[in-house]
Amino acid sequence: MTYTLPDEINLTTLPLITQLQLRRLMNGDTTPANVSQRKYVRNKEGKHEEAFYFALAVSMFRLLEEFNQNIKEEILK
Repeated sequence: MTYTLPDEINLTTLPLITQLQLRRLMNGDTTPANVSQRKYVRNKEGKHEEAFYFALAVSMFRLLEEFNQNIKEEILK
């Protein structure tokens, strides 16, 4: 699926880990569950900052899914 981003969103301003995981999610190379599992592992290892970046990628991906669903519904009306 091709995702449309809001005009105000600039992915290059995100942390690199978040950029990478978000791209992988958007390209279908990984799933939110896989990224959440990586987040869990990082938290267990005490790498809380990295875990936050993984969580940020999943949260942004969910918001992009919702944004694109709303666009699709607007087009179908």
